Amino acid sequence: MVKKWRFLTVLLFCLVFIGAISCESLTGEEEKGDQLTEVVRDDLVITVSGTGNIAVSDDRQLSFGTGGKVERILVKEGDTVRKGEVLAELETDALELAVKQGQVALTQAELAVTEAQFAVTQARGAVALAQFNIDSAEYDLVYTEELHLWTEISAAQGEVADAADFLASALNKL
Repeated sequence: MVKKWRFLTVLLFCLVFIGAISCESLTGEEEKGDQLTEVVRDDLVITVSGTGNIAVSDDRQLSFGTGGKVERILVKEGDTVRKGEVLAELETDALELAVKQGQVALTQAELAVTEAQFAVTQARGAVALAQFNIDSAEYDLVYTEELHLWTEISAAQGEVADAADFLASALNKL
C-alpha cells in the first residue's frame, strides 16, 4: 500500500510540474507577441540602401546571320533604340560579289538550256526531213517499180507481136 501512495504522489507531482511549465510558456509568449502601437495616418516611406552594380534587364547580345566585318555602327552608347531598329551594318562587298557570281552562273545555265532547246529543235527538224526523204524515196521506189513493170510488159508484148508476125511471115513462105 505504501507503494501505491508513493506512486500516486510522484504522479501528482509530475502533473503539477507539467501544468506549471505549460502555463508559464503560454504567458511568456503572450507577453512577447503583444505590442501596442498607436495608429496614425501618414505617408509611408520605404528606404533601401545597398552597394553593387545596377544592370539593365533589356540588354541584348547582338548577332548577325553571317560573319564579317562591321562597316558602320549607327548608334552610340547610351542611345535609346526601338525594337527592329538597325544598329550596325556589316561589309557586304563579298556577299554582293557572290550574288553577282550567282547571277552570272544563272545566266550561263539559262543560255545552256536555250542552246539545248535549239539543238533539240534542230534535231526534230532533221528527223522530220529524214522522214520526208524516206517517204519520198518509198514513193519513188513504188512508182519506179510500176513504171518498169509496165514498160517491160509493153516491151514483152511488142516482142510477142513481132514474133507472131515473124511466125506468120515464115508460115506464109512455106
